[in-house]
Amino acid sequence: LLTVPHAATGGDPARTLDAVRLMQLVLLAGIGWLGSAAWLRRGRPGAAAGWLVLLAANPLMAFAVDWGQVELVAGLVLLAMWLRRRDGATGLSWPDGLGLGLLALLRPELVLAPALWWLLDWRGPRPAPRSLVAPALVFLVLAAPWCVRNLAVTGDPFFSVQAHAEHLKDTTHHPGYDIYRGLEPQSLPATLADDPVPVLKKTWRGLEFFWREIPGLVPWLLLAVPLVGALLLVRTRLYARVAGDGEPPPDLAAGPGVAGVTVVLLAVLYAVYDHSLRHLTVMIPILLWEAGPVLADLPAEFVPAWFGKADSRDTPLVRRAWFKAPAAAVCAGLLVLVMGEKPTGWDEAAAEADRRRPQVARETQRLREAPAGVVFVQTSAATWY
Repeated sequence: LLTVPHAATGGDPARTLDAVRLMQLVLLAGIGWLGSAAWLRRGRPGAAAGWLVLLAANPLMAFAVDWGQVELVAGLVLLAMWLRRRDGATGLSWPDGLGLGLLALLRPELVLAPALWWLLDWRGPRPAPRSLVAPALVFLVLAAPWCVRNLAVTGDPFFSVQAHAEHLKDTTHHPGYDIYRGLEPQSLPATLADDPVPVLKKTWRGLEFFWREIPGLVPWLLLAVPLVGALLLVRTRLYARVAGDGEPPPDLAAGPGVAGVTVVLLAVLYAVYDHSLRHLTVMIPILLWEAGPVLADLPAEFVPAWFGKADSRDTPLVRRAWFKAPAAAVCAGLLVLVMGEKPTGWDEAAAEADRRRPQVARETQRLREAPAGVVFVQTSAATWY
C-alpha cells in the first residue's frame, strides 16, 4: 500500500511522508464512513454522530495517522468484519476469507480476533463444510505466497522475527533491541522451557501497563460498557453451560461483551511481547462504535426532565433526528473533555521526537551511504527517509 504514495511523489522523502499522511487520513475517513453507515442503516443518527466525534477526538487515531504503520488498515479490516457479525451474518463466506487473509499479512496475531468473535458470538447452525471452501480459498490466495517465502527462507511457514525475539526484549537478559542481532532466534516455548522467570516478570509488567494505560483508548465511562458487557457475556455463557442451554446471550451483552473480551485477551497477548497502546489501537473503532448507543440515548434520558416529561418516548423533540445527532455529538465532546485521557508520556514523547530530528538526519545519511546488506539504525524514522 505504501508504494502508492511513494510512486505518486516520485520517491521524494518529504513529499512521500505527506502523501502517506494523506493516505492514512483517507483510511481514517473510511473507518468513520463505515461505522456511520452502519448506525444510519439502523436509524440511529445520534449514535453515528457520537461515534464520529469520539473517533476524531481520540489521540491515538491522530498518532496512527502520523505513525504511518498498519494500525489504521488493520483497524478498518477488523471493523468491517465486526460489522458483518453485528449485521447478522452467520457462518463464514468469502469476505471473511478476504479479511482474515489481509490480517494475516498485516498483523498475523489479529487473525485470532475474528476467530474469537465466531466462537463467542455464534448465531445459527454451524456451517456445512462445503460453505467453508470459498473463504478458505480466498485466505490461501492472500496468505500462501508469504508462507511459502517464510518456509523457503526460515524453514517455518509462520515465522515472525517479533514472535522469536520480542518476548526476550526488555528483560534482564536482553534490556534492549540487541536480541534482534542474535543468529539463532528463540521461540517462546523454548524460552519458557529454558528460563521462564524473565519472560513471566515482563508479562506481569505488561499486564500492569495495560491496566494503567488502557483508559487512553476510550474514556472510562464508555470503556465500562464493553467491560460490563464482557462480564455479562461470561456469566451468561457459564450459566448456559451449567444449565445445558446452548442459547446465545442477549444481544445487549453480546456485542460490547465480545469487544471487551477481545481487548482483554489482546492485552494479555501483547503483555508477553511489547508494552504499547499502539497495538490495541486496532480495537478503538470497534469500542467507540459500540459506545454509540450510549451517547445517543443520554440526551433522551436527560432532556425530558427539563421539559417536564417523565417518559422520554413521549417527548417529540427527543424523537427528532435533527435533535439526536447534535445532542449526541455534544455528549461525546463533553465526555472527551471530562474523562478523556492521553496515554502517559504522550507530550514528552512528542517533544523527544522533535529533539531527535538532528539524529534522524545523521542516521538517514548513514543509511544512504551504507553498503548493501543488513544495517541497524537507532531510529525507525531513518528508514522512512
